[in-house]
Amino acid sequence: MDYNKKDSYISRRKFLKCSAVAAAYGLMKITEPVFSVTEEISDYPSWGFPRIATFEEITGVNNPGTEMFQYFNNPMIYVLDFGGVNGLRQQAMTINRLDVLTSRKGAPKYRVLNDDELIDFIKRQNANRDIFALGFCSSPDDWLKLYNLAEAQGMHLNRDETDMKAVLLKIGFIEISNETGLYKPVEPKKALITFTEEQKDNPETPQNEEITPYNRKVVLSHEISHGEYSTNQMYHEYCRNFWFRVLNRNERTAFRDFFKNNGIYDTESLIIDEMQANLVHTPFGIMLNQDIEIPKAKLEKLKEIFLEKCPISCYL
Repeated sequence: MDYNKKDSYISRRKFLKCSAVAAAYGLMKITEPVFSVTEEISDYPSWGFPRIATFEEITGVNNPGTEMFQYFNNPMIYVLDFGGVNGLRQQAMTINRLDVLTSRKGAPKYRVLNDDELIDFIKRQNANRDIFALGFCSSPDDWLKLYNLAEAQGMHLNRDETDMKAVLLKIGFIEISNETGLYKPVEPKKALITFTEEQKDNPETPQNEEITPYNRKVVLSHEISHGEYSTNQMYHEYCRNFWFRVLNRNERTAFRDFFKNNGIYDTESLIIDEMQANLVHTPFGIMLNQDIEIPKAKLEKLKEIFLEKCPISCYL
């Protein structure tokens, strides 16, 4: 969630690894296993043991360290709460590369950026690395894309990204295919949300990094709605019906243009997901503002209509 305002280079010796990844994404056919995934984590992260908690329980305590939860209302949603004074930095090191790969317009979608390229991309968005995303919701498909492509490229991910790999394997989020050696999702697919504990602003940067108790609730409300959209079929269909049957063509165009102009990767499912999260589960003015070509009064009416039969909880 962003609150702030080359591709083909693979050498011949990497061809087989890249072929396996290409096959996984339907880009070419392959019948034999091509490579095996090698694990790098010897010490399992202390935060990788989730406990079930409600929205209020997750946001009600300022943890000194990182902690993982399963969301009480929907245990298919995992919540990783980065704590401590470096929570924003740890979250950034864990999810920024994934965020760029899977959801940011203007970035390669079938190649993982290296560290220098990632820093350059974030700078070109006039963003701060630590608050490039204050929160993020990811799917198994997102993570397996990152890990499979990085493996094919021979890229060494950072320690936070490889720690996350160990946890995702442990909790049954992803697994290694016996047939291909590639990472694959575990069914039914789950969602992983990340956000941070309270943080103080860094006076040395132009952006405001402060995370207040209210900010935490806003970010988690927004990200949980993304998790519901990806794991709760009833809610997913509810959102699609609202998009196609309640919104008119001009309103759909306004939402689509607004999110594209704010750097959201332009796919229909992703735009619908952003619409529901920002219209209903995020206070007006944080993301939806005067730049969207729908009057505020109309947005409020649309939110009211959405909530009439909404099958999930709304916390704000």
